[in-house]
Amino acid sequence: MRDNTAKKYRCKRCAMRFVRPSHKQKAFESLLRCFSFYPFRCQLCRHRFYLMQQGGMPKTKMEKREYLRVPVMFPVTFSGEKCDGEGTLSNFSIQGCTMESSTRPRSGSTLSLTFQTEEYRPPITIDLAVVRSGLGRRFGLEFLKVRAGDEERLRRAYYKQASTESVA
Repeated sequence: MRDNTAKKYRCKRCAMRFVRPSHKQKAFESLLRCFSFYPFRCQLCRHRFYLMQQGGMPKTKMEKREYLRVPVMFPVTFSGEKCDGEGTLSNFSIQGCTMESSTRPRSGSTLSLTFQTEEYRPPITIDLAVVRSGLGRRFGLEFLKVRAGDEERLRRAYYKQASTESVA
């Protein structure tokens, strides 16, 4: 079941309707909740802000991930510390992705990766990503550095996939 909070509110920075409740990070946020203010995060520009919610937030299970991941199947090449390979990017967000490959880098190692979406040419390049987890042929990456032009194309591709996913 998809969280439709993403289309209900607008980001205060980029005005897109793609925000979700954010995790509580600061002690004073408990006080803000007493006044019906809750943290939200834009899934596209990463801006974190507060909105007033009369009656409190709906009771939903809060995901561990701050950013919604959407399923995709993009071919990817990667290179890094003693590790080069090809694979498939199986889901992604603005902050990171899951990848499948027969070559699996160790947790904590850094990579650069390039992947091709259906509509964006040239490929999108992530200059620096770190391997955060792995199991078998799958591993999770956090994006640390993306060039400005590639970051904008990454946002567009992500928004398109997320919009398609929410319709399905």
